[in-house]
Amino acid sequence: GNSGYDAWLETNVVEQRQTGYAAAIVRVNQGNLTGDQFRGIARIAATAGDGTVRVTIEQNLLLTFIPLARLPQVYAALGEISLADSGARAIDDVVTCPGAYSCNLALTKTMNLGAALSEVAREYDDPLVKRLAIKASGCPNSCGQHWIGDIGFYGNARKIEGREVPYYQMLLGGGFDSEGVVRFGLAIQSVPAR
Repeated sequence: GNSGYDAWLETNVVEQRQTGYAAAIVRVNQGNLTGDQFRGIARIAATAGDGTVRVTIEQNLLLTFIPLARLPQVYAALGEISLADSGARAIDDVVTCPGAYSCNLALTKTMNLGAALSEVAREYDDPLVKRLAIKASGCPNSCGQHWIGDIGFYGNARKIEGREVPYYQMLLGGGFDSEGVVRFGLAIQSVPAR
């Protein structure tokens, strides 16, 4: 069997209410895509789905109205553009803003933190842990949605010996319940960005 395809089906595909159709979540690492990947997604949406691509709040893409029989073809086509990763919305599918790479407000390079956290989180096999969400922003503004992550981080600074040093404020317990009622995470501790 194709274990990569089976994992992708389990974590990235949802059957639609419309009989015979599915929606597929395309896992996009911290929201970064190349031009070639964008063009590839447009081709897949046009040939396998209804031509629609939606951007999700988790920085992934959503392809809709894919006939169930076309799912293997979609998976293969995503593989050709390096976008066939399973585990959409798992703990290692970290949401971040670009941080100091492109934002004047940011105090930290959030994408580095996101990559490091994703690497560590990938090691966890516990299904309850896998369901947790990590979200990080480079400043107190919530572009990375840090307030609603089970584990959240936002960039701030501390003065140490007269110098501003980048830190992250860590939050725990954010998210929302089955009715969609939001809980903000509680600030737990500051950790040095380095």
